[in-house]
Order: sequence, then C-alpha cells, then structure tokens
Amino acid sequence: MLVRRGKVLDELVTTERKYLEDLYTLIMFYITPLRRNFAAELAKASKESFMAHTQNARAVALVEQQMERTDRAEGLEEDWDVETQFKSVEALFNANTAFKNDLEDHLRDRPETCVGDCLVPFADKVRAYSSFCVRQEATTVILKDLIAHNAKFRALLQQCRNVCREKLDIFDLLIKPFQRICRYPLLLEAIVRCSEPGPDTDRLKQAAAKIQSVVQRINQQKRQSEANIIAVELQERLYNPGGAVPALISPARKFIRHGLTYEVEPRSCA
Repeated sequence: MLVRRGKVLDELVTTERKYLEDLYTLIMFYITPLRRNFAAELAKASKESFMAHTQNARAVALVEQQMERTDRAEGLEEDWDVETQFKSVEALFNANTAFKNDLEDHLRDRPETCVGDCLVPFADKVRAYSSFCVRQEATTVILKDLIAHNAKFRALLQQCRNVCREKLDIFDLLIKPFQRICRYPLLLEAIVRCSEPGPDTDRLKQAAAKIQSVVQRINQQKRQSEANIIAVELQERLYNPGGAVPALISPARKFIRHGLTYEVEPRSCA
C-alpha cells in the first residue's frame, strides 16, 4: 500500500510541476507581451466587447448585476477586466508554487505521515480558482473578438505562440487552472485509498472535501454564466411588433435549455 501511495504522491508532485510550467509559460510568453503592447486595447475591450456581442443594454446590465452579487458574496469587490484575470494567473502561480515547495518539503522530511498538513492549508486557498474559472468565458469572448478585428493583436499572439514551448496558444493555457482544480479531488481520493487510517488520512479527506466543494461551485457558476450568455443572445433575436420585448433575464429566472419548436395545425374534422 505504501508503494502505491508513493506513486500517487509522485504523480501529484510531477503534475504540479508541469502545471506551474504551463502557468509560467502563460505569464512570460503571453501576459507580459500583451501588457507591454496592448494594455489600452485590452482595457477598452473589457468594457466594450461583451456589449458589442449582445446589443442589449438591459439584459447585459442584469447579467452584470448577478455577477456583482456573486463577487460580493465571495469578497471580491474589484471591477473585473482582462487585466484582473491576468493578475489572477500570477496569484495562482504564486500560491501553487508555495504549495509545491511545501509538498516537496513534507515528502522529503516525512514521506509517510504528514502530507495532509500541507494539503489542508492549500485547500483553504483554492477558492481563488472560483472567480478565475467563472470569468474565463468572458475573457475568451474578449480575446477572440480582438483576434478577429485587430490584425496587430492577432500577429502578436502568433509571434507569442511561435516562441512558446510546446506551441500552445493562449486559450490552451488559460484553461489549465480549470483543468487542474478538477484534477485535485481525483488525486487526493487516490492517495486516501492508498493510506492507512489515521490523523493524516483524516486531513487528506478534509482537504479533498474542501476542494471538491469548490469544484462543484465552479461548475455550477460556469453553467449559469454560459446560460446567461445564451439567454442574452436569445433576447436580442426576439421581436415584438406590438411593443417592447419582455426581458428574459432576471434574478428570479434561470435558463434551462433551448431547441426547436414546431407549430402544429389542428386536424380538420371533415
């Protein structure tokens, strides 16, 4: 059992190192050049791009109000833009670097007993992933809009990709935090299965439960965010020749699904 536990712990450390390499690549090969060359364009696009896609001020305002309420609930008062997302990447890089160093120290000094001592404090910090992942859809919309309409921006991203290790584009790298946070519960559950009952296993279970709770919240928020965007797109397609179109989005409504509808003519009795 200890051999299997050691292999899973090795996988945790190895994949953590690779994840940090990906974040470092994102920061050095994309975020830094974009800040240096397109800070003003990114700031402007953050305020205009989503509105340009929807053309429905009331619906967009309602979506933003819902996002602001979520932010206040999580203690995030700052105005969001692409730069905020870039700063979040750097914050995640710093937090995970500290976690990786702490994990390596524990495994080197006390490989069989105290892994949970560094995992529980880290689990308390992963809520930062929630705001990053939920805002990822908006970031993607803004960046894709700039790629489509700004030739210089498009050329710079291509240059960044050409010098980037593994030739990953910015979207390949921006999805890494979401992929990583979803991977943690699986790795921790595997470690628990290979551990003997005791205080360290209890701490591992505690850490796994905390991170799983964050993952569930992220998935729920992402689904709601994506549903809001679809609802806004549907809103602008509605037309009422007799007056105003009723708002589809409100705090009391939730988008469930969309699909084709058919009008069926009643059969004749003749």
